[in-house]
Amino acid sequence: MVDINFTNLPPQQGFKVDVRKLGGYSLHPEGEEYELAGDEPQFDIVTRPFGSNEFHIAYIEGDPGAAIPWHTHTPIMYQTYMPLEGHVEVSYKDHDGEAHSIEAGPFEVVYLPAGAHNKIKAIGDERLKMYVIERETLITRVEHLVGEAKGIYDPKSDPEYGLELDTLRGNVLEVDEEAVKEY
Repeated sequence: MVDINFTNLPPQQGFKVDVRKLGGYSLHPEGEEYELAGDEPQFDIVTRPFGSNEFHIAYIEGDPGAAIPWHTHTPIMYQTYMPLEGHVEVSYKDHDGEAHSIEAGPFEVVYLPAGAHNKIKAIGDERLKMYVIERETLITRVEHLVGEAKGIYDPKSDPEYGLELDTLRGNVLEVDEEAVKEY
């Protein structure tokens, strides 16, 4: 058997995050005017259970009709959507401007390509509860690079994670004591 020297690896710590104990944030904070998706309501629970150098996880809940309006991700930011309950419609426009949409429900995963001009919407009769896994980037939306961000919320401006790790250096950056348990 090989004897491994673990002292050269980051600290060996495991964590569990209870999403139900996390505080959320609004996609349209009070006091600021953000572009809404027409008459569509916003998602009423949005939180970030986990973040690292490589990726982060968001948790979103909303009633049927809730939407995040059209926006464009930067060229290296992709997303995967994983509904736990309810159904989501994920839409994007390709290089020719043609819109593509797909519906997904529990036990289905939707991949949204990097750089996509996209929109998500809760559909059906049930409340949508969904995880979104995204590649970590410094800037998430093209609109914030080209000066066309008026009315478009930047989710990077106020992230509050249940657990945020610097996985390259083995540092714990943020812990919500109510929601996170080390094991």
